[in-house]
Amino acid sequence: MRILIVEDDITSCTVMARFVAPWAIAEVAHDGQQALQMIRARMANNEPFDLILLDVMMPILDGQQALAELRQLEHLHGIQHAYRARVVMTTALDDGTSITAAFRMKCDAYLVKPIRQAELHKRIEEFGFQQSC
Repeated sequence: MRILIVEDDITSCTVMARFVAPWAIAEVAHDGQQALQMIRARMANNEPFDLILLDVMMPILDGQQALAELRQLEHLHGIQHAYRARVVMTTALDDGTSITAAFRMKCDAYLVKPIRQAELHKRIEEFGFQQSC
C-alpha cells in the first residue's frame, strides 16, 4: 500500500505517520504543490498512491486545490473511480461550508483535527485496506 501524508505541520506529520504505520511507511509532502509533484511521479511509474491524507490549510497550494488537481490527473490518466486514490481531508475547519466543499471536490472522508487514531483506522478499514505491518 502506498500512502502520502500532505501536511505542513511537522508534529501532525509525525503523528499521522505513526497512525498509518500498520498499513505502510508513508511518504510526506509539506504543501499541495510538492504533493502533486510526487503524485505525478508515482502515476508516471504506474505506482499511484492508494491513500492520501490531505490537510486543507497549507501554504503554496491548499488541500482543496490539490484535491481538484489530483482528481483531474486521475481522469486524464483514465483511472476509474474504483481505482483512484482514497483521500482523507484533515483540518481544523469543522464548518459545514468547508466539509461540503471537500466532498464536492470528491474527497472520500473528512476528519477534524486533532485526528484520533481510532477514527482514522476506522476510515482506512472502511476503504478496504488491509494492515501489512
